[in-house]
Amino acid sequence: MKKLTQEELLMVEELQQHLSGETYTVLMEEDTSEKEKYREAKREFIRKCSQLFVVDGAEFLCGPHRGILKGGVAWNTIDDNPSATEKECKKENFIFQDGFQVLSIGKWSRLSETTTLEDAIPLLFRSTIQIIGKMPGNTPTETYNLKFVTAGQNFVFEDTTDEEYEREVLGEEQKSMITNAYYTEGEVEQNLTLILTTQITGYACQRIKGETKDINSEDETIAVPTYKMEMRRGGKLLGFYNVTRDAWFSRGVIGGSRFLINDNDIELVNLSFEPEDAKWNRYYLVPKSYQGEDCYALFQKDHKGKLKDSQLRAVSHEEKMQHYPNGEKFREARANPAIAVGVMLHMGGWYNNGSEDRLGASLGCFGIVPKRQVKSKGEIEELCKTKGYEDFELGNEDYSTAIRYIVKESKRQTNLFGNTKTL
Repeated sequence: MKKLTQEELLMVEELQQHLSGETYTVLMEEDTSEKEKYREAKREFIRKCSQLFVVDGAEFLCGPHRGILKGGVAWNTIDDNPSATEKECKKENFIFQDGFQVLSIGKWSRLSETTTLEDAIPLLFRSTIQIIGKMPGNTPTETYNLKFVTAGQNFVFEDTTDEEYEREVLGEEQKSMITNAYYTEGEVEQNLTLILTTQITGYACQRIKGETKDINSEDETIAVPTYKMEMRRGGKLLGFYNVTRDAWFSRGVIGGSRFLINDNDIELVNLSFEPEDAKWNRYYLVPKSYQGEDCYALFQKDHKGKLKDSQLRAVSHEEKMQHYPNGEKFREARANPAIAVGVMLHMGGWYNNGSEDRLGASLGCFGIVPKRQVKSKGEIEELCKTKGYEDFELGNEDYSTAIRYIVKESKRQTNLFGNTKTL
């Protein structure tokens, strides 16, 4: 069990009156002799931290880059510091100590569940947002999920919990399932199951969709993490694959001019698919065709009984994730921001689509990437910059082998693809 950092131990001292005496003693004495006892003490501390409201001046980390959050609702203060809300999502709200430059900002998640301030939802210590940026000069872009290390105050809490957040911090793997689950009156019958985990296996190159004519050719691709997707039956691991889930899309130029632009003038948004509710994360697969290869669409029996199986309830896309800066709606935008259609498991990485060699892109799908195309983040960033991925062996055969194996295993038990025909 990983011990708390010195910075976290300082927070334990600050939160002493809000923790049980046993938890305080176990953590401060760093007593890990009883692993489960230490884990539960650490869980209590993590939960209490996660409930803190965030204010102006809270400190955060984006990978190795430390910064301070600026902004908040001036009339609503905690210890004379304005309360921060989801509206703190502009570049000027994130001040980095090392000069890290913000290029693109996502949407806050894990917000307050009980409070609103001026029609905005307050931030909690567990809140996070994706930041894309770079260091000054000719340096590669970097992508991080912001993590608060202080809340700016330590005595005002919200009495709610986020078990998924606690599992992530504790290193308890949380899994999403792409499965042959078939819903019948609330029961789930499972045969062969594909489980998409949160374990990052490396990074891969991905082509940026959208308005890319104003992006330098070396920046039309981006490094994205690959995640471990396990294939299991009855708890037995039969194999695993490297899968991408990010879906980077360029809104185009949002500042400067077309004749003199830099990275700060181009905005990217991530159109990845996230289930609306983590409790409803099981899907069955329907055979389709994509880029000359077999693929599988994610379908689900709607737990509210109101949507077609092809319509998936999803975390809603905010307005800028649906429109170009001039207000024109993306052709690829969702008809309903909170309903995803066409989410597929298909080929990713460098492959041939039947007419040309190309790099995979995404509008919210999951891409299987060959192991040989998965590398460290630094290596992939360099390959994106130099187009070195064009020297990769095409991934078609590796992908076909993976799909054939999945289909073969599915036929050992009936009905992997719901009530559709198998290949």
